[in-house]
Parts: sequence; C-alpha cells; structure tokens
Amino acid sequence: MDHEQTRRSFLGKSLTILAGAGAVVTGWAAFRFVFSGQGAKHRGGPLAGEAFSRGDGPGGSGPALTANPDGSFSLAADAVPQGFSMILALGAVPVMVLHGDRGVRAFAATCTHLGCLVRWNPDTNLFECPCHGGKYDAAGRVIAGPPPMDLAEYKVEATDQEIRILMA
Repeated sequence: MDHEQTRRSFLGKSLTILAGAGAVVTGWAAFRFVFSGQGAKHRGGPLAGEAFSRGDGPGGSGPALTANPDGSFSLAADAVPQGFSMILALGAVPVMVLHGDRGVRAFAATCTHLGCLVRWNPDTNLFECPCHGGKYDAAGRVIAGPPPMDLAEYKVEATDQEIRILMA
C-alpha cells in the first residue's frame, strides 16, 4: 500500500507541475496579446510592390524604388495613381502610400495593435485591420477596435515626376 501512495503522490505532483507550466505559457501568451501593441512589427515576408485589390494599386510587380542617401525613398509619380494605394517595403518597414483627395500620403502599414498589415478601403475611406477589426480614418487616427495608437505618418514630397517618402 505504501507503494501505491508513492505512485499516486508522484502522479499528482507531476500533473500539478504540468498544469502550472501550461498556465504560465497561456498567461504569457495572453499578456503578449493584450499588451504588445507598442512596437509591434510586421511578421511576414517581403512586401515590395505587393498590391491589393481595387484602390490598392494598379498591380504588377511593383514600382521601381530608389533608396536615397538621406534615408528617403523615391518612386515615379505615376506608380500610385489618383484613387489608389499601395503597400511597399521601404527598407524593413511596410508603408501604405495613398493617393487620395488630399494628395499623396504615406503611413505605417502595420496595425498598432498586433502588427497585422492594414488595408485601405476606398469605399469607406478607412484603413482597416483584417485581424481584429481595428479601423483608422484617412489621417491614420484610431476610430474603432483594439489599436492603442494612431498609424505613424511619414512626410511625403510629391511632384509631377516623383513621390519622395522621408522616413525620418
């Protein structure tokens, strides 16, 4: 009978340790899910020239980007026609270039909640995150959902020939 108690005791302690480890792992994952909006980064592959549906770029293999010595990036003005947007990888940063009624603007293309890529919806004039329903207005301000911060906006200098995005 002493042998049975030892086996039961061992199994009970083992199950308690496994349950505790599972709780720690689950708690850590929940903590990261809730509080990881600060500094979230895109977790995907290269995005250069990736274009999405109507309103998100004319398609194709993507525009020719030039990395300038000052840290800015340039592309041809006709790469993003009026009424279109496009996600580009500028260095390691996914950036949404939007050519709307207010001219050409550039925003960080990752949701500030968990880093999913946002998409421009031309029908609603909103940036929308497909992961958890976050919504941003045309100025990048949070208007719905879990994002804790607005989208970062980058300075843009646009001429008839060139769009220049200043990343600093």
